[in-house]
Amino acid sequence: MKKVTTIGELRKSISRYNDDDIVVIETTDLVTGDAIDLYPFYIDEINGLRVSSGKEINEIRLCQLNNINK
Repeated sequence: MKKVTTIGELRKSISRYNDDDIVVIETTDLVTGDAIDLYPFYIDEINGLRVSSGKEINEIRLCQLNNINK
């Protein structure tokens, strides 16, 4: 398991996978220890954030998608 905080680290971690592979986000309840798989999920792009150093960055958020039958 690797800690990933940048797009470069993510690219390196997934470089051996192909388009047929899937992505699942696992979240863990820190009180009960129960794990929940978030699949599928949304990608939210936030552009033009300014960090405390004054540098402007972009952010990608992986967000829970409700599995509601329509």
